Order: sequence, then C-alpha cells, then structure tokens
Amino acid sequence: LQHVSIREDSAYCGGGASPDRALPDVSVAIRTTTLPASKVARLLRLGMPSVFCRIHDDQVVFNMRTLRGDDTEI
Repeated sequence: LQHVSIREDSAYCGGGASPDRALPDVSVAIRTTTLPASKVARLLRLGMPSVFCRIHDDQVVFNMRTLRGDDTEI
C-alpha cells in the first residue's frame, strides 16, 4: 500500500424517495502502488465474502456505514 487515510465522508440512501440525501459517514481510502484501483475493487467484489467498495480519485474507498457492529473486528 502506498497510502491509507481515514476521513469524514457522506453516504447516500440510494433510490426511492430521497436518492440525493447525504448522511454523515466515515470512510477508509487506500491507494496502492502495484495495482490500479479498478483492479483492487474488482478483486474485492468477486471475493468470498464480497467486499463492497467504490473508487474515488484513483483510491479504493470503504464506507464504514455499511459495516455491522461485529464486522469491525474482522
């Protein structure tokens, strides 16, 4: 890994009645020196268990809002 950061972020509810409603969140972003972010994200999404992430500014971003309480230890 080249860089890991923890930052305040926003998450979105999705479709339906409030698709643009931002919720306060915290995210972890990583940037690697060996693989492009798109490749890292693809490998994570295809893994077992699948790990959902997004790409922003060539970084793989994980929103902490999607974790359950017992996921943090894993």
